[in-house]
Amino acid sequence: MNIKLKFYVVMFALVAFAGCTEHEMKAPPKMKPFKAIPFTLQDVSGKKISFDDYAGKSVILNFWATWCAPCVKEMPLLDKLGRVGKRVGLEVIVVNYKETLDTVRKFTEKNDYGSPTVLVDESGKLADQYQVMGLPATFFINSEGMAVYSYLGELTNEIANNGLRALKLDERI
Repeated sequence: MNIKLKFYVVMFALVAFAGCTEHEMKAPPKMKPFKAIPFTLQDVSGKKISFDDYAGKSVILNFWATWCAPCVKEMPLLDKLGRVGKRVGLEVIVVNYKETLDTVRKFTEKNDYGSPTVLVDESGKLADQYQVMGLPATFFINSEGMAVYSYLGELTNEIANNGLRALKLDERI
């Protein structure tokens, strides 16, 4: 290895090591709770579903798309949350972002995620109202209708459990 290349390798290692040791990772800041935004959207069968239908229940509201790889990857976890949540009055609603009813219907027929309620927001208006800046985006809404926890990105068990704690539910996945 020539001297110049060795120098760059050593410098890169020092910078990488220094970057890893000087900065401590911190949890994201807590969000300020806000009143959940009411909506009425169609499910994949064409039936109109309203947020008011879930009054008094805790809700996980997830925005996703069929073309979004992390969205599709987290679907089994959302399905599991929906099954676990039924025992404690938790509902999981997945709102498709700006795709046609036909596209979403074909996706749900091909992929059997029976637990979440799948809604279609062809205009993207609801995502805009929630100020969704990327997909997937998930909001944990308590039984009083307040969004108390949110996460932008693919859910993990740990993140989902943080959301369940924010909802003050004893269930964990």
